[in-house]
Amino acid sequence: MMGLAMLDNDHKRLFQIAEKIVNAVNDPQGTDERTRIFVVREGVKYMKNYFAEHAAREEAYMRQIHYKDYAAHKRLHDEFQRDQLARFEQITERGTCTRDEVFDFIGAGIGWLLEHISTADMAIVGKGVLCQ
Repeated sequence: MMGLAMLDNDHKRLFQIAEKIVNAVNDPQGTDERTRIFVVREGVKYMKNYFAEHAAREEAYMRQIHYKDYAAHKRLHDEFQRDQLARFEQITERGTCTRDEVFDFIGAGIGWLLEHISTADMAIVGKGVLCQ
């Protein structure tokens, strides 16, 4: 991790949210469509809000230390919110959701987060390279 407790805890929390969504969908009672759409709707809403809070904290830290790649890093946060999270909001608006769509949401989000932490976030503390 980055070595910054506040941001590392945020990252852990994002992974925990994803795990809760997967566990809910894997629950035998979570196999019907109504439950899946509820889980996705609430999960996306919570993930979106928590990610926005995290991004704001991380961006404030970057401004505080006068991080030279702040604008590029912020753009990555904005793109994730606009592209990844918004795509799954459309599923909840549609009112249907398959298990595969839930797993795609989690897989894409976790994949993005792992890559982002290991490159862009680690670059903030001089341990990685910001890939633009």
